[in-house]
Amino acid sequence: GSSNRLFNTHLPLLLYAKDLLEKLGVRTGKIRLVSRKGTVNFIEGRLIVKKKDFLAKVGFSIKRKNEPAT
Repeated sequence: GSSNRLFNTHLPLLLYAKDLLEKLGVRTGKIRLVSRKGTVNFIEGRLIVKKKDFLAKVGFSIKRKNEPAT
């Protein structure tokens, strides 16, 4: 199967996505904090200060059928 992750700063959106995936029978992982508000990063030589907590991941896996679609 394949594995995917969702990232967003809006917790209700991640909870909604997790709920939809679970209703479809897709196993999901925990939602966790990736970086806190005020974290400083350098991206392409620019100083970036995070304005929001960055939440992740609704990790999920989808098993693919071995047979080709008809």
